[in-house]
Amino acid sequence: MSYKLAFKTAFFLLLFLTSCFPKDIYVKDLDFDLVKKGSFESNNTMLLIGGIQGDEPGGFNAANIIINEYEILNGSVWVVPNLNLSSILANSRGLSGDMNRKFAQIDKNDPDYKNVMKIQNLILDDNVSLVLNLHDGSGFYRHEYINDFENPKRWGNSTIIDQNDLNGSTYGNLYENASNVAKSINAYILDDKHKFHVKNTKTKDYDKEMQKSLTYFSIRNDKAAYANEASKSLKVEYRVFYHLLAIEKYMDIMGIKFKRNFEITPQNISEILQKEISISLFDDKFYLTLKNPRDLINFVPMSKNSEFTLKSSDKLVGFVKTDKDEYKIYHGNRHLTTIKPEYFEYSNLINRVNISVDNVGLEVPLNTKIKAKSIKIEPINGVRVNIIGLDSKKSDEADILITRKDMNKKFSIDKAGEIYRVEFYELGKNSKDKFIGMILVDFKDVKPSKEKAFEITIVKDEKNNIFRLDDKFFAFIDDIKSKLNFVPMQKNDVKFSSNLNSLNLKKENYSYKIYNKNKVLTTLNPEYFEYSDILDGIYINVDENINSFVNFGTKIKAKSIKIEHINGVRVNVIGYNSGKNDESGIFIRKKDLDKKFSIDKAGNIYRVEFYELCKNSKDKFIGMILVEFE
Repeated sequence: MSYKLAFKTAFFLLLFLTSCFPKDIYVKDLDFDLVKKGSFESNNTMLLIGGIQGDEPGGFNAANIIINEYEILNGSVWVVPNLNLSSILANSRGLSGDMNRKFAQIDKNDPDYKNVMKIQNLILDDNVSLVLNLHDGSGFYRHEYINDFENPKRWGNSTIIDQNDLNGSTYGNLYENASNVAKSINAYILDDKHKFHVKNTKTKDYDKEMQKSLTYFSIRNDKAAYANEASKSLKVEYRVFYHLLAIEKYMDIMGIKFKRNFEITPQNISEILQKEISISLFDDKFYLTLKNPRDLINFVPMSKNSEFTLKSSDKLVGFVKTDKDEYKIYHGNRHLTTIKPEYFEYSNLINRVNISVDNVGLEVPLNTKIKAKSIKIEPINGVRVNIIGLDSKKSDEADILITRKDMNKKFSIDKAGEIYRVEFYELGKNSKDKFIGMILVDFKDVKPSKEKAFEITIVKDEKNNIFRLDDKFFAFIDDIKSKLNFVPMQKNDVKFSSNLNSLNLKKENYSYKIYNKNKVLTTLNPEYFEYSDILDGIYINVDENINSFVNFGTKIKAKSIKIEHINGVRVNVIGYNSGKNDESGIFIRKKDLDKKFSIDKAGNIYRVEFYELCKNSKDKFIGMILVEFE
């Protein structure tokens, strides 16, 4: 073969292969998230920023761990984990150029303009007293040249300041604080080569590039600002390890108290980074939990009339569309899976299904994952059940007892072959069936039940002294605290009832007192809401078992709970400081709760309240349960 022919053959082969692979289509101006943790109106607030450059996963993963795994006990931490989300998903320093060089001047037509303006306004907020920007930098910074990877031009494993001091600013002793942070980190370094040093860029006098940066914008506006750089030569979990040590020391300097439920080690951090992630697609029609997912998930029901929408409680989850009509799902810049759609019209015919789970009948809401050894879907008139991975040769796969051995492993959503989709379709007489929704079944080994179904322990009213307000709010009076705050009530007359005839309710000034004869048992300080009756109960995962339905007005006993998410409903676990508006989808144990918010003096019983979300008015109170934690 001649050289020219070989070249042409290779060229056309390359062109063919290039055209066969999907090309990613990036949106360049995705919004970032802001999560406020701790005291929302504290003027002792750290603004913590990750992801200003999209190819620095140590920084944005560390910020995300602060959101998900830390509780702020006093003071305040505002976290922006994904400042440049578009570039994070693309694993690019900056799809529209380096965002960290746009804080001195930026054109209004720049795709980064909106987010740069927003973060500048946050920096200037009166509550913010310290700004910490997280980066991953090249090599290892050293004051003197050692080799190509350890020298003054490198950035990795350093605490960065723009100048020694910022007079008149809280925490403006920049060099002193940065030195203390470096010293604190160095007490825990995993290798002598990882030692941190302070790098003063002397920005005003010597570094014109750094004059365009976020930290120098802060300095120019009298806000103490620092950057922490972890070396790109290290694995991501090691970078996050050093970032978390730095963040904790800065919080210590500010007097911000915190709590976490893990020991900071690279191994523990790696496990956190690999945690299962839940996502909901197409306005909660399709639901996935992603832990070691397959690279491609095919035939995902999508409406041609709907945009691809994705929701997740994790702020680093996003998607990128390809020119082949596929959707790549990412956590940060780590590719999780690719979704390939099949198009259907949607139906809202049902929102829950009856399933026999390990021979126990349950009513299960759509958009749920259940754990089981066996399942059997109860038949529904006008509805077809499609169990993805079961080759039954039947159009409708309801009323079939199914175990893991019946499933074709290649159709699972995870590489371990444990989690499978069960989809529900409204039968179309003269047209294609319409997609209603789905559940996931996890066939991994579950704890033996000794042939007895899992049951929630419900505390019965008749065996306990109890009072109720409007059949919405209730409490057991044995060992009740002398005061309960933020009790949801309506402003009109309150209907009081109790199984004790000697109890009565009296309004006194702005509070309500409950008397047992002439003795005050407790004082209720109200917060006024309108009422809603959109639900009469909720699905709860108790003690990491299967989901069970619990009626409002009930007290249950548990070691742990997780409230299932419901569209249009906000969950408020009184005593749990998650920093989130909705506390559904979170496993909560007694140790996670602040004892001062319990309703009993022993610190065991806590309120879980449910509110209907209202766009143009205050949320409406639906009802509550009590959880007695063991």
